[in-house]
Amino acid sequence: MENTQKPKVEFRYYATLPQLPIYFLTGDNWLNCIGTRTACLHFHNLMEIGYCYNGNGNLLLGDQGLKIQPHMISIIPPNYPHSTDSIPGSVITWEYLFIDIDKCLEAAYGNDEAKLNYMKKLITQKAHFIRAKEYPEIAGEFRIILHEMLMQKEYNIYIVKAMAFSLLMRIARLTFSETDDEFLSCSKPLDMDNISQIKPALDHIRSHYRSPIKIQDLADACSISETYFRKIFKAFMNTSALDYINKIRILNAADSMRSTDCSIHEIISKSGFTSESTFNRNFKKYMGTSPKQWREKYAGQKRQLKDFDIYLENGW
Repeated sequence: MENTQKPKVEFRYYATLPQLPIYFLTGDNWLNCIGTRTACLHFHNLMEIGYCYNGNGNLLLGDQGLKIQPHMISIIPPNYPHSTDSIPGSVITWEYLFIDIDKCLEAAYGNDEAKLNYMKKLITQKAHFIRAKEYPEIAGEFRIILHEMLMQKEYNIYIVKAMAFSLLMRIARLTFSETDDEFLSCSKPLDMDNISQIKPALDHIRSHYRSPIKIQDLADACSISETYFRKIFKAFMNTSALDYINKIRILNAADSMRSTDCSIHEIISKSGFTSESTFNRNFKKYMGTSPKQWREKYAGQKRQLKDFDIYLENGW
C-alpha cells in the first residue's frame, strides 16, 4: 500500500488583548520584517484581516491561488488554511488584525442565539481578497483600529470595540451580497415579536428536521388548530409548513455536503426524507442543481483541516 503523507499545516494561536476582542501586528518593527516567506499553510483561532501595503506575491486560500498586489485586503475566517509568499525580488509588507468573532458578537447580541449564529455564519462563510479602493469603509475601519491601538489615547478601548463590530458587519454584508439567499435562509433570524404564535413549531422543526414531522404535532405544540396553524404559518413565513420543513432539510444537507466528507448517501439517510428520489427532487427544487453537482462546486472551495498534519505554533 502506498504511504501518502499528509501535508503539514500550522495552527498559529493568538490570545486577544486585555478588555478587547482583538490582537494586532503593526508598527515599524513588524512592517520591516515582512519580507520573509510564509509559504507554510497555517490557520488561526481568530479571524485574520490583513492589509498589503506594497510588494507582489501569491496568497493561497485553501486550494485557490490569488495574486497579491499593493493595497489589497485579505479576510480569512478562523480555521481556514492559507499562506502568503512573495515573488523573487519583491518584499511584501503587511499589517494584520485578528478578531475574536464570538467575543465581538456576544457583546452586541447577548443571549439572542439565533441572531448571533446567523451573523457568525455570514461572517465566516468564506474568505475574501479585495481591493481597498473598492471597499474604502473596510479599509478605513481597519486603519482606525490600528491607529487607536498605537496612539493609546483615552477611550480607545470603546472606539476599537465599536470599530471591530462595525468591521464584522461590513464583512457580513460583503458575504451576504455574494451568497445565495436560499443557502443562508435556514439560519436567518426571524422577527419573534410577530411570530411568537408559531415559535414552538419553528423550534421543533429546527431541532427535529431529521425525524418525521406531522403538521398536527406542530399545531399542537402551538396550542392551536391545524387549520389555523397552516393559515398563520403561511402568513408569517410566506411558505407552507411542509415546504419550510423540506427547505430546512435540504439546506442543512447542502451545508453538510460543503463542510463534511460524509457520503451523499449518508447525508440523505440523515436528512429526514423517506427516499433518495424525494431528496433529489427537493434538492433540485431548492438548490437548482443535483447533490453531486453541488458538492463538486462548493466542497472544493477550501481544504478541510483533517487533510493536514497539524502542529502548533504560538502566534506568527
